[in-house]
Amino acid sequence: MAPTIQDGDHVFVNKLAYWRNDPKRGDVVVGNFRGLEGKKIVKRVIALPDEWLWLDQGVIKVSEVKDGPMEEAGRVGEVRERLGEASEGLYYKLDPYEYFLSGDNEIASVDSFELGPVDSYHIDGKIVGLFRIATFDYITF
Repeated sequence: MAPTIQDGDHVFVNKLAYWRNDPKRGDVVVGNFRGLEGKKIVKRVIALPDEWLWLDQGVIKVSEVKDGPMEEAGRVGEVRERLGEASEGLYYKLDPYEYFLSGDNEIASVDSFELGPVDSYHIDGKIVGLFRIATFDYITF
């Protein structure tokens, strides 16, 4: 999730954030991908249940209906390197309880592009804050 969250950062997670509400596009969440049980991930929601995703000239697009009005999925970037040229123009529809998550570091992120969508019941909470603890090297005399 660099540069938003970096190694060594501590985050506050609101585990009740989605008790009555659903995750929104742009939320940074903590959860588990299928097949990675026991490993928590921190990623950004870029597509919501029942939405369509596709790649258009290297930019991820999201729409509620196929070929309908679209919006860019929270971040714009060249993703051909990750999805491959063959994925240009292909469509993917999320199931009613699936979310498509992506890291902010487009080049090195392992996210829904590789591991598939995340089910709503695998989202544990929302990141509501972070802090960094500065460490200092010192010399004693």
